[in-house]
Amino acid sequence: MRKFLPFVALPLAALIAFSCSKSPSATTALDDADAGDDAGLDEVIDAGVPCEGAGIQKGPWVAGASLTSVIVRWETCRAGSPLGIHATTAGATARAVQGRETPFTLSLDHDAVLAPKAPKDYAGMVWTHEAVVDGLNAGTCGTYSLDGDATKTGAFCTLRAPTDELQFVAIGDTNPGLLRTGPLLPFGKTASFAPDFVIHLGDIQYYDSRLETWASWFPLMQPLLGLGGFFPVIGNHEFENPTDFPEFFMRFFASTGFKGTDRWHMFESAGIAFIILDTESPMDDASEQGIWMKSTLSALEARKNDADYRGAVVGFHKPFLTCGDTYDNAPLLALWEPRYIAAGVATVFAGHMHGYERFDHGGRPWVVTGGGGGAIRDPNQNMNRAYCNERTKGGAYYHLMRVHSEGTKLHMDAVDDTGTIIDAFDAPLLRGPKTP
Repeated sequence: MRKFLPFVALPLAALIAFSCSKSPSATTALDDADAGDDAGLDEVIDAGVPCEGAGIQKGPWVAGASLTSVIVRWETCRAGSPLGIHATTAGATARAVQGRETPFTLSLDHDAVLAPKAPKDYAGMVWTHEAVVDGLNAGTCGTYSLDGDATKTGAFCTLRAPTDELQFVAIGDTNPGLLRTGPLLPFGKTASFAPDFVIHLGDIQYYDSRLETWASWFPLMQPLLGLGGFFPVIGNHEFENPTDFPEFFMRFFASTGFKGTDRWHMFESAGIAFIILDTESPMDDASEQGIWMKSTLSALEARKNDADYRGAVVGFHKPFLTCGDTYDNAPLLALWEPRYIAAGVATVFAGHMHGYERFDHGGRPWVVTGGGGGAIRDPNQNMNRAYCNERTKGGAYYHLMRVHSEGTKLHMDAVDDTGTIIDAFDAPLLRGPKTP
């Protein structure tokens, strides 16, 4: 099939729009992009008119998980099709799970004006579906498929008990319309690495790039969504227009049952607490988020001697530390780092800066993993910042992170779009798995 390559002759002004910071002085890199790099583009171009086939427009994906259940969501363009899923766990027969559907009215049409063959997001009525697979044991993994279209599949895992180890992927700033996200996604899973979930560090989809919509984003991202849970933080590009955040992000990724709010929250798996924060909301001591953070971190600090608590991972979008072409945040670093240390935080992930950075700061790695497909900018623009001598690795890499717990440490591999491990390191946990 002839494939449409939407960005070949874009002017520099259009390319600059792809960045998080939108700094007009920064440079972009779309070198050697090839339509053949992303196998999902055929499906996007062939999407056709709305409401064909089973009517499934977006998904499926796993939006939430607990020790005994997972939440699977998808969107359709009409009511009643499909209404449920079939879920299968190891050694068990497929189980039918009835979903519930909720009608929702979208306010605006959205086009990918630089990729006219990409499907648009239409204003009007859609139906959000949710099926809860419950009654499971901790650490149970399996697969599911949608009724009405058995090709719409994915994997799931419940959260794990403190006696287990776990694996997960971290990635940020995905912009699959640029065709640089797709080549990364096959490396999110290997013969020895099958993640329970993905932590997305924000800037999930870019209307501003004018190359994609949510309707085109979902097919291109399905290899990642199908790996397991998809648990994003909020980035600045989740607010590109007045309807983007309430009508898409909140409908797709909120109401997951995690402890906290829809904008900041925490869950635990394998004895490790995952703290998801929102740098688009105030984070000072007196803010609603700040008060919640202090309470959450204090509760974790009180558990530092408990066998079922091994440490924490923090994720948010805009970095406190970066030598790249975005702002850092020294006041928030000074405010929260001592509390992270006291609570046993093993590592901190951020996105926003389109590239890769690792800092050995305060005895733990701080990682900027914003190379998920948005146009790479300049990761060395501010190397004069005082802490940049603590940056042990950095560069203009498209990449994702593969992370697994291993006894008293988290091991992390930063993997580029050729499958090459560009950085490998460990973060200290408080202890190994709890003895059964």
